Amino acid sequence: MVGSLDEFYSTVATNALMRILGEPTLSSQHNSAMKAATYVFHSLGSKCSVFLPRIIPTLLSVIRRPSDEQSLALQKQVILRLHELVSIVGKDIRPYLEETLAVIYQRWTAARSYAGPLALEVLSLIENIALALRKEFKFYLPDLVPHLLRALHGSPPPMNGEATTVLLDKKLAYNVDRAGMAMVKQRVLRVLQSLGINLEDYLHLLIPTLVGLAERQEAPAAQQLSEVAVETLGKLCTKLDFRDYISCIVHPTARIIRGTRDATRRDKVMAMLLAVIKQMGVDFLLFVPLVNSALEMQNRAAVAQKWDSRERARLAACVDGYNWMVDIIMRGENPTAQDLDKALGAFNSRLHLSWERERKMLREMANSEKPKILERLTIDVPMLFKAWECHNKATTEDWLQWMNNFMVKLLEYSPSTSLRPCVTLAKRDQSLAQTLFNAAFLSVWTELNDTSKDNLVQNLETALRPSTPPEILQVLLNLAEFMEREDRALPILQDERKEQPTL
Repeated sequence: MVGSLDEFYSTVATNALMRILGEPTLSSQHNSAMKAATYVFHSLGSKCSVFLPRIIPTLLSVIRRPSDEQSLALQKQVILRLHELVSIVGKDIRPYLEETLAVIYQRWTAARSYAGPLALEVLSLIENIALALRKEFKFYLPDLVPHLLRALHGSPPPMNGEATTVLLDKKLAYNVDRAGMAMVKQRVLRVLQSLGINLEDYLHLLIPTLVGLAERQEAPAAQQLSEVAVETLGKLCTKLDFRDYISCIVHPTARIIRGTRDATRRDKVMAMLLAVIKQMGVDFLLFVPLVNSALEMQNRAAVAQKWDSRERARLAACVDGYNWMVDIIMRGENPTAQDLDKALGAFNSRLHLSWERERKMLREMANSEKPKILERLTIDVPMLFKAWECHNKATTEDWLQWMNNFMVKLLEYSPSTSLRPCVTLAKRDQSLAQTLFNAAFLSVWTELNDTSKDNLVQNLETALRPSTPPEILQVLLNLAEFMEREDRALPILQDERKEQPTL
């Protein structure tokens, strides 16, 4: 029975909060309603899925609204909450995914720039959806990949009706690290990493783009973007077959190795190269002289430029990891995943741990589809005693203040993890407190012992006297009818209600 009541409380709370979010005239309450809804989502866990038909359309309606400064802040929050919701419900988001993606694509590109005000939030949501659906997300890539590629190339979003083609003009493609675009590009690369094996049909478009970004190093922002592009190539190489594209990867990689003194960048490039060696096996022998030459140039530069001992030691460790993999293929063997891990750990333990963390995260996600058990909260009976005490009320103002406080306190001390998060908003919105009153009363009533119930009924009997304001009487009579319908009739109220005139 507790389970069915919890579902009832969740339904009442969710419907009330979605009603507020769906009403543009209540914009001053939207932030608080969104925060309360987020607590409800987390308290429900995977059981939140049954409320998606009510939740998703409301949240999408908020995202669709024209953006001013206030609504834009709310839209960012709603997209972030959608991100959390996807983490909670996982693959249950599928029936709503086509409409959700269409809406967020529209909002992402509304400013005629992929670096618009909602860009980072939209990309974070896309990444989370891809991780949740894994291989099933491949169906949605024909619409998504062109947007990602245009963003990486610095192309503007397509106009209405314009084909979502990728512009490959180099002047346009590489004049993009302005107004937050570099940050957006890094986020796009993270999305590509999350798509992983789903990108197998798009490598002919992706690899030239990623290699072009990897070679850039003319500005600090571009260099950071270059490192993420290299990292993306390395991670995708562990999931996809790069054999047809090895030449266009290794030659730029050798140029980067020859020309950089940045140890972090070199380490990431070498990590990517080791992933390539692991995939190609003995077929990589063709490229060994090219890479050896690049590493030898680095050694000569270290001597000529008088690198300090720390820099030289880091370069030596990097070469050791590479030599470990080359020795394996020189023996005619193909390296294993364990060999790759050992080589990565040899020259950069941070990269090694980063890749290990990603694999661990994916394993955890695969095993995370277990329903979350709802936890019930405890009630504060002494505080509730004070809240429902009404023997000294006389004036209309006294009664109205008592009723408002009683409603709020029932929410504040409700054992329901769906109702209690609504209390902050209910303190400012009396209509919400009244909407949730019956459910909050029932949630508290079921936790009270007989002595506490007797005390509560005595106070309600006092409140039902003829001198009580009509609006208070109506609320209490509605409560009595509700409790009867729930097979929890309030004992004394039944007689009192018969004596009340029809209001």
